[in-house]
Amino acid sequence: MADRKEAITGQRLVKLNNIRSHSIDPYPHRYPRTHTIQEAMALFQQQERNNAERPQVRVAGRIVALRSMGKATFIDLRDGSSKIQAYLRRDILGEEKYQHAHDFDIGDIMGVGGKLFRTQR
Repeated sequence: MADRKEAITGQRLVKLNNIRSHSIDPYPHRYPRTHTIQEAMALFQQQERNNAERPQVRVAGRIVALRSMGKATFIDLRDGSSKIQAYLRRDILGEEKYQHAHDFDIGDIMGVGGKLFRTQR
């Protein structure tokens, strides 16, 4: 059991050092979010009802699920109000930024920004 914990800790430290090697502060003092997740979803539903432009938001939360599918990664974030899914695409972020998605784990706190949309499913 101790060997497994050491292996996991080692993997996490490698990811942490990778983030730092790109001059990114993994523990910023603050993240300028614009909405809680619940507020963002309410704004989106209001804009959707009025056929208005999709809102641009910045939310933050704890990663509760992470699925990588080649050129796209889905991250479920949960804050104190609700849960939302972030959709990261390699062609939009660029290869270098997209690779950072692999440096995060379930339980990490992350901030994301972009335009909200509803998936087909």
